[in-house]
Amino acid sequence: MFSRILIAVADDEIADRVIEAGRSLAQALGAHLGLVHVVDLAVAGAVTATPMAEGGSPLATQEIIQAQEQSGEAFIARAAQVLGGDADAFLREGSTTSEIIAAATEWRADLIVIGTHGRSGVGRLVLGSVAEGVLRDAPCPVLTLRLGAIGG
Repeated sequence: MFSRILIAVADDEIADRVIEAGRSLAQALGAHLGLVHVVDLAVAGAVTATPMAEGGSPLATQEIIQAQEQSGEAFIARAAQVLGGDADAFLREGSTTSEIIAAATEWRADLIVIGTHGRSGVGRLVLGSVAEGVLRDAPCPVLTLRLGAIGG
């Protein structure tokens, strides 16, 4: 039933648990793994929203994007190594939710495994919920792992 499992991860405190859950599930089912990490360009733009009069620079955005790309590449390499190098790895840029869904669609995933921090109220309103957006629009079933529910 699930022969292609896509693990969607950010470089955060839940990533290791999400990767391990995806790997365990893939081993049990004999499934092929994919791994996706997204560099969110909107976050890079928000970080550099300092006006020029206050020392802001148009180059700062590009520098931050490049730093995020390098960090993302290093994270994907570490995560792929944890998976034994048997996973297809994707580093994408753009809106996190949209890019996870696009990767799942293009890679023809049968299941997406994603973590959620379980925020509610103002925290969710301010930070949004990538997992919720993926659940709503994914082309396949989604397994969410909540930080507190998996030993975090």
